[in-house]
Amino acid sequence: MKRKINVKGLPCPEPVVQTKKELDQPDVQMLEVTVDSEISRENIIRLASGMGYHVSIKEDGDDFILTIDKSSGHQYTPHPKRGRNGEKSSYSADYIVYINSNTIGQGDDALGEILMNSFLKTLIDAHPLPGKMIFLNRGIFLTTQGSKVLHSLIELEKKGVTIVSSGTCLDYYQKKEQLAVGQITNMLDILETLQNASKVLKP
Repeated sequence: MKRKINVKGLPCPEPVVQTKKELDQPDVQMLEVTVDSEISRENIIRLASGMGYHVSIKEDGDDFILTIDKSSGHQYTPHPKRGRNGEKSSYSADYIVYINSNTIGQGDDALGEILMNSFLKTLIDAHPLPGKMIFLNRGIFLTTQGSKVLHSLIELEKKGVTIVSSGTCLDYYQKKEQLAVGQITNMLDILETLQNASKVLKP
């Protein structure tokens, strides 16, 4: 059975939430989703691909039409993560670092920035590494252009750590086009990641 949904104009994470609800229906074998933002498009592609389904994309003016084919899908099984150079990473997939500020602690912001810089540099050599790092609210200032900690985050990504920033927060601070490391994500993905985590570290 083929279904069509229109999620244009809906705030994040509604487009991906509605898409997942439809994909979870056993009678839906093909789903056509119409979106009007690049963030929604990327979030839905990531959702469908993560579930093992093939996605095709067509542009229609300012809109994107995504066709998700469940019949060509397979049960998704994550493979051991490797760094950019192909080396096997020493990391824990269900260990998450959650960062919602560009500083650590309350008090002097300059000191908080120094502490955050030190934390991320130290994390590079930690064992095990986190499987994923989530950046929300002012935390997205760390993953965008002008950040003083980009080098550390790029090194962590090279070692196989997945780095994601909230699309809603990037939009709010008008930083989407300045994302310099990692991927854009949505609240559904963040919630599921935190729910499945065995350990969440918040500096």
